Amino acid sequence: MVLHRFPRKAFSAYSLSVVDPRIEHMSESLAIEALVRDDPVAAARAFARGLADLAPESFCETDLVDVLGELETLKCAAESAQAVATRGVYAAAVARQRAAGWRSSRLGQGVGHQVALARREPPSRGSTHLGLAREVAALPHLAGLWAAGRVSERKVSLIVGRIVWLDADDRRGVDAQLAGDPERAERLCQMNDWQARGAAEALACAADPAGAVRRRAAAEADRHVTSRPAPDTMMRLSALLPVKDGVALIAALRLAADQARAAGDDRTRGQVMADTLVGRVTGRDPLTDPAPVTVDVTVPLDALLPDGSHDGQAPHAFGWVDGYGEVPADLTRSLVADAVETLGVFRRVFTDPATGQLVAMESAARRFPALLALLLRRRDTYCRTPWCGAPIRHTDHVLPAEEGGPTSADNGQGLCEACNYAKQAPGWRSKTRTDPDGTHVVETTTPTGHTHETRPPPAHPPRSPRE
Repeated sequence: MVLHRFPRKAFSAYSLSVVDPRIEHMSESLAIEALVRDDPVAAARAFARGLADLAPESFCETDLVDVLGELETLKCAAESAQAVATRGVYAAAVARQRAAGWRSSRLGQGVGHQVALARREPPSRGSTHLGLAREVAALPHLAGLWAAGRVSERKVSLIVGRIVWLDADDRRGVDAQLAGDPERAERLCQMNDWQARGAAEALACAADPAGAVRRRAAAEADRHVTSRPAPDTMMRLSALLPVKDGVALIAALRLAADQARAAGDDRTRGQVMADTLVGRVTGRDPLTDPAPVTVDVTVPLDALLPDGSHDGQAPHAFGWVDGYGEVPADLTRSLVADAVETLGVFRRVFTDPATGQLVAMESAARRFPALLALLLRRRDTYCRTPWCGAPIRHTDHVLPAEEGGPTSADNGQGLCEACNYAKQAPGWRSKTRTDPDGTHVVETTTPTGHTHETRPPPAHPPRSPRE
């Protein structure tokens, strides 16, 4: 690392001596190495504090470009260090679980979620990080480049993903062919991410041609369709298809667009393709036929009171569409009209006007458990695990029912399937409390004693108190 290129305060022994006075009189490199070795948590915090003081106006353009490059090296090396720490967490957790008498099939359960919480990322990403950390340990050449900050986590992940299905000997062989000597290592470092992935895939197929055929068949079996919200009340629909089907689908949509445009249709090519997809899948014309959707309209509880009883403010309302999320009031009105016309479902959900938290729900159904589950899904919106954001699949007892936890809104939370299973592992504990403003709080403690809190988003912006 070219330390003299960095702003001095960010990487000086003085900055690190704030954490450990013993290193004040050491050279910078020795100080950094000593602190990283003896207290890596303090070292990481010191580096972060130092970098927060970066003042670009104090440096020339050339030095700032050097800073960008060295920071990228530092970032890549830090990602590698995270992988090393992740392997350590896994080893410690497995040792603890084995000592507690866990079945071998359950060893390692919950570790991915711990990694995700520590990195402030969704649990699915935590499992990905754990898998990558374990796999790259058996690839010494690639791991060495990563530890030196010469390749990024993304490039490492793409390479590992292309060779993970090989046996251990073949994986090591590909590793050596990619980066086994300085010339090959430099060539790999100069590749972009997709070139590196392609090189790894070509070497893997050459190492095990029959396995590549089996892998392709397995990939075709994994075809599926997913969706996620997009800005401005749009939705992004994705399909993972065998190449022959994907090519045929795009060709058919392009043909429909070309024909429509040739006939004088003033829609853009992309609009025609999107409308054609909707029409052929749903059987309705998206330009003229209403969509049968379930719409929950969220309104403050005092909207039921006579006019003039809303603290002088107009009641706020918006909609929630199953399979998407929150939509603004003008679109809600349109969707409600469609729901009435198509015999869709329209429900009202009531909130506390002061805090925006859900308090009740009106529905034609009267079976309490179903309504309570629906209330929890609307209150929590997405999986309550911090940084998860996955759709809710399970309504869960925060304090398990077998431990006396009641089936109530206060003791309930919405979780995705993976997070619900993870919290069943020994060592995970959860409890609830209510903030002074009435907000529902779930406090989760991991097996290592780290505590994380989560609160549901307000169902509408809290109303200002009356002066």
